[in-house]
Amino acid sequence: MIRLLGKGCALGLVERTHLSALQEKMHKIDRGITSLKSVTVKPSPEVNEKLARRNSPAMTQPTSLYGLLKRHEIAYDDLSDIPGWIPEPDAFVKKQIEIETKYEGYIKRQFEATRKLKEQEKKKIPPDFDYAQVPGLSNELQAKLARIAPATVGQMERIPGMTEGAISAVLVMLRKKELAGTAPGDEKAP
Repeated sequence: MIRLLGKGCALGLVERTHLSALQEKMHKIDRGITSLKSVTVKPSPEVNEKLARRNSPAMTQPTSLYGLLKRHEIAYDDLSDIPGWIPEPDAFVKKQIEIETKYEGYIKRQFEATRKLKEQEKKKIPPDFDYAQVPGLSNELQAKLARIAPATVGQMERIPGMTEGAISAVLVMLRKKELAGTAPGDEKAP
């Protein structure tokens, strides 16, 4: 979001004050998460009673406030009666801290999937690649790919009529050729 606001600001579409305000909120979110990670909570009857009131399982091992906030039944303000918690008056910042904490694993997986997709899009397809050797690729797609001869997987993905299955099949064949050490289109001698 900051990146887009930055571009909007550079184009004169967004006021610098809006960008600055959002940047300050993002810093507050980062500081809030860092603070939650830095406070260790040890299991105790008092803490476990507070968790039980929120229908949350008792602690058996020390964890951070961040670890407690990861629990779906715990909200940011639910941690208020645990030592080390710092109040956050900005509702937006508080909600973002909760979201980033609870969905950290999912967010990381999405970033990783996006990174892999971008890498995959850059993967080069040799100009002499024989699409007829790709098992499961329809005759129509074989002809279309041979005619267009995309230079990268990203270009191939943008061809009308391409399916995820066809893209996967081409990627598998490219990988097999790489592992076998043969140039695409070469046939191994019997």
